[in-house]
Amino acid sequence: MGAKNGVKEEPTSSDDEVPLASRKRKKLVPKGEPQSEGSESEAAVNGNSGEDSDYKNSDDDVPLSKRKAESDSDDEIPLASRKRKGGSQKIKKQTKYDSSDEENVPKKKKIKKEPETNNKKVVKRTIVPPKGEAKPGKKPKKEKEPDIPIWKWWLEDKLPEGQKWRSLSHSGPAFPEPYERLPGHIKFKYDGKVFQLSERTEENMSFFAKMLDHDYTTKVVFRKNFFDDLRKLMTQEEREVLKKLELCDFSAMHQYYLEEAAKRKNRTKEEKEELKAKNKAIADVYGLCKVDGHIQKVGNFRIEPPGLFRGRGDHPKQGKIKLRTPPESIIINIGKGETAPKCPEGHKWKAVQHDNKVTWLACWKENVLGNFKYVMLNPTSKLKGEKDHAKYRLRLCVDTTA
Repeated sequence: MGAKNGVKEEPTSSDDEVPLASRKRKKLVPKGEPQSEGSESEAAVNGNSGEDSDYKNSDDDVPLSKRKAESDSDDEIPLASRKRKGGSQKIKKQTKYDSSDEENVPKKKKIKKEPETNNKKVVKRTIVPPKGEAKPGKKPKKEKEPDIPIWKWWLEDKLPEGQKWRSLSHSGPAFPEPYERLPGHIKFKYDGKVFQLSERTEENMSFFAKMLDHDYTTKVVFRKNFFDDLRKLMTQEEREVLKKLELCDFSAMHQYYLEEAAKRKNRTKEEKEELKAKNKAIADVYGLCKVDGHIQKVGNFRIEPPGLFRGRGDHPKQGKIKLRTPPESIIINIGKGETAPKCPEGHKWKAVQHDNKVTWLACWKENVLGNFKYVMLNPTSKLKGEKDHAKYRLRLCVDTTA
């Protein structure tokens, strides 16, 4: 058949036309060893060269169930079943170097070496201050207030309904310090010319000069209310000259008050102690009273100093002058037979009354809003504690009946 029709058939030496199932596997011969004649003949018969021997002996044709799980490394072996090599030598696991691991490695803390002392003990000396003096660097302890005996008023017989106290005595309210006039070198100017002010007008103008850097002094309502009240308090001579607020020059007064504020802020320790002792002396006189023979604290015993009314938000009366409260506008409430508080020299109280149905010690009416101001007892006093005691008793009765 090969020579039929004049066409010569080529021998089928390759495995291209042989089915995969009928192909014969070639025995793998390690490299470097001579192949036997039988192997060469098999290679010649099957048409496979030695180059395909690695492919034929690979594990690709071996089923997974028959493959041997051989591994030189111990990565897949459990830790408990691993054997140590070389007796007690520890196994060091080699890991690949990763530059990103350097960021996660904690830095070693530097250990400071102690200076050599030649085996001599270093003794630290501490300076112990004498008794009564505070240690350096520590704030001195606050002085304790004088202990006021506790009045167990809830154990005493109740007063008749409406009556607040049997006897009452006090020293009246504490007035603010009088006004000190400006030094001679501080001049007020109107329309560029120096003008001499009266004491009362100068005090009222000082309220505006102190607030010159505040937003309030730029408001139209504030400026109008201030100057209207100021003109009412001027003398006839001042009223004829000072007619416009825009022509008043407060710069020298304002600078002086800024310097005075800086001085108060930078007081020395001795000056602060002196001021503290002065305030304590005032509180010891005006901050205590006697109710039914027992010492009680007074709440707001100081009268508000004069100034300019501000109010909340855009109040229609902002800028009006809060006048200095004179003793002639204050009513004193005190027990019968008690001596009235001493009035400032040259003045007298508006009235002295003995009303045991009210709890205030003194009252007066302020000029801006027309409200009454009161000097009341401290919240820790009997008159204030009775209200809380009544509420707790009522609550106790409700809980027991429920």
